[in-house]
Amino acid sequence: FLSFNNGLEPALPLVRAGRRLLLETGAGPTLAFKDIGQQVVARLLNHVLGGRGERATIVVETSGDTGPAAIEAVRGCEAVRIFCLYPEGRVSRVQELQMVTVDSPNVFVYRTEGDTDEQAEALKRVFEDAAFMRRHSVCSINSINWARVLVQAGYYLWACQQVSPASDRPVHFVVP
Repeated sequence: FLSFNNGLEPALPLVRAGRRLLLETGAGPTLAFKDIGQQVVARLLNHVLGGRGERATIVVETSGDTGPAAIEAVRGCEAVRIFCLYPEGRVSRVQELQMVTVDSPNVFVYRTEGDTDEQAEALKRVFEDAAFMRRHSVCSINSINWARVLVQAGYYLWACQQVSPASDRPVHFVVP
């Protein structure tokens, strides 16, 4: 996690704000909470597939932070390539630049007409075509990937473990 929190430990710091502790999950390379989950899954996928001499094709659509986080996670991975769709005029300029300025041979970014619902529908059709999925080793690392969700759950467990000894009250998380 050297790309998180400027390489400082812990990668996801607990920051005091008055009487509350905030888990800073936006300390990754794209400043999105998704960075950790995306990077762990992408690196594991690259490691396992690379060891087998296999490759995966990740397809993802984004309305903002998923695309940059997924692209940054996969950038430079030899066994994984990514195709990312984003709707024209519907992501912030920063997010668009985070996607379209990546210079890596395994990253492919496409601006589309329409909205994210239309993109999601197109990807749904891809994922329903089992033969296409097998032939091209297609997977995703966005919200539909349980491995990414499990990784993200891990940092909430870590935060609970850090806070619980100092408090006899329940720990509550609010995710914007």
